[in-house]
Amino acid sequence: MAFLEQFSDQEKELLVSLPYKAGLWVSMADNVGGESADEKEKEALAQIVDEKGKGMFESAFVHEVMSETCTRKQEWAQWEAGVHTVLQDLDKAMSLIRGKLQEKDCDAYGSNIMAIGVKIAEAFREFDADASVMVKLNTQIRLFLEAMTRVLKRDKSIKTETALNISYEEDKALSELYKALYKDAA
Repeated sequence: MAFLEQFSDQEKELLVSLPYKAGLWVSMADNVGGESADEKEKEALAQIVDEKGKGMFESAFVHEVMSETCTRKQEWAQWEAGVHTVLQDLDKAMSLIRGKLQEKDCDAYGSNIMAIGVKIAEAFREFDADASVMVKLNTQIRLFLEAMTRVLKRDKSIKTETALNISYEEDKALSELYKALYKDAA
């Protein structure tokens, strides 16, 4: 654990818990779908963390963090208690990483957190077919504009049918997550 050894125990706890806590925070952004959606999103979060714990990353630091997050599964229930401070914790974590590691490690950590958040938001279809005409129209316009932007940028990262899984509240949460991760960048 060469990279994590540069941090105090308290800092390591923060860095290692945030991938799980951020995913959980996004899943708690709305209550559409009820307990069924919550359970599916928690199952998806566990699966994502497990997969990432075994995966490869652009940054050895992020690989180390995800491996440790996966290893400490028994602590996830404790980490849930601190989910309400995720945005402040992310700001602190990014500052810690910038202070001790390379910018590429900081970027990779932020990208990893965002990827977890997006995957969690996509885990359960929360688009309400019974929503008002204005809500449906707004959603369709937003999806069309996003699709056009992706076409112009030649970006194939999110498919329209997957975007329907992301509720308005989750979309706002992802935006807040992004701002917390990258507010000091540049």
